[in-house]
Amino acid sequence: MSRAKYIIIPTDFSSTADNALEYAIQINGLDNWTYLILNAYHAPQAGSNAMFVNINDMLAKESKRELKVQKEKILDLYPGISVQTKSVHGTVEEVINNLELPGDIDSVVMGTTGAGGLKKALIGSNAQKVIYESRYPVYTVPRGYDFKSPSSIVYAADLETIPSPELFDRVVQIAKRYNTEVKVLHVDHSKDSAENIEREKNRLKLADRLADVKHSFHVMKRYEVAAGIDDFVFDSKTDLLVLVPRKMTFLRSLFRTAITQKIVCHTKIPLLAIKAK
Repeated sequence: MSRAKYIIIPTDFSSTADNALEYAIQINGLDNWTYLILNAYHAPQAGSNAMFVNINDMLAKESKRELKVQKEKILDLYPGISVQTKSVHGTVEEVINNLELPGDIDSVVMGTTGAGGLKKALIGSNAQKVIYESRYPVYTVPRGYDFKSPSSIVYAADLETIPSPELFDRVVQIAKRYNTEVKVLHVDHSKDSAENIEREKNRLKLADRLADVKHSFHVMKRYEVAAGIDDFVFDSKTDLLVLVPRKMTFLRSLFRTAITQKIVCHTKIPLLAIKAK
């Protein structure tokens, strides 16, 4: 018997978290998945230990009550769905990394409340921490985003990191499911020659890894990498952006420069972060 495959949906019971759950179900479907709605709760430590314990007891009871209501609602909306709930004390990133389940965790899908833009998608405090610290692929879904079948997927490639096979397996799986194109984007801020860029592309065997789906390669000369990605995402009208954060410093360096208000307001799509192995 095969092991269960879990998709984790952190929730704070907001409409933003509900929207992320809806996106997760739509992008992955109902077959072969167990959706785990997770509420990580903790109270700021202030006052006496007795008061702290009492507040956490109250939060635990409220968490379990809200999760019961949410599970019933999801079962009504999606008959036949495999859904579980879990209430755990701790921060969301700690709880996710320490989950012990009778199966494999496939990914995490969570909502973000930023106004939009690549920077906003990553800098929301909980999403940022989960992306930095999670061992699993993380989808972030902007508040108010209405699911649509992806018309294209943009993979932002730095042409330095050797992506894990898991990244391409996942991207190809989504592209096949929705019969969509994968656009590999490299924003060049170092004035590399076209020959060097082509050499690196060949070294990473990007064409081979994407051979089973329609794909294209794009190079943009921009000093501000994040702004370049946002521009391309907006112009190409894509519906999913894929990034490979190598380490925390990579993501931090990506956002040192300001992104114009126009780009921030127009880029409001889900993001998938898959760490390099």
